[in-house]
Amino acid sequence: MTRENALAISRISAEPDSHARRDRLGRAMAEPTVIDIRHSLGRDEARRRIAARAGDLPRHVPGGMATITSSWPTPDRMAMTVSAMGQDIPCTLDVGEDVIRVSILLSGMLAMMAAPITAIVRSRAADLLLEDRSGPAA
Repeated sequence: MTRENALAISRISAEPDSHARRDRLGRAMAEPTVIDIRHSLGRDEARRRIAARAGDLPRHVPGGMATITSSWPTPDRMAMTVSAMGQDIPCTLDVGEDVIRVSILLSGMLAMMAAPITAIVRSRAADLLLEDRSGPAA
């Protein structure tokens, strides 16, 4: 290999992939894991139930040692960060008229856990987010 080829190869491998998402340390991240949760509540009621249950979410993270911070940057989008086992996992919930789209950004080894994480979110979503616990109607 010539010196010019070696320099070209090192330059290419050192350049960041402009299409890859980056975590807070600049590491490349996988594309988000997207999970659609169908519902028949309408946008307003789904949003109300999600907001009412946000405080319950940490109990449903396997291992039980999670903290979750959340905000509503728009009326129909909840942004969350799940912090567990030294990892921060950014998520969004986009509330639609008949679907909630959950997007989870998994980096590193967690990306290999996308299928089990998807299964957990699907299995707990209806109970946690969509079951009405507001009490009997007046």
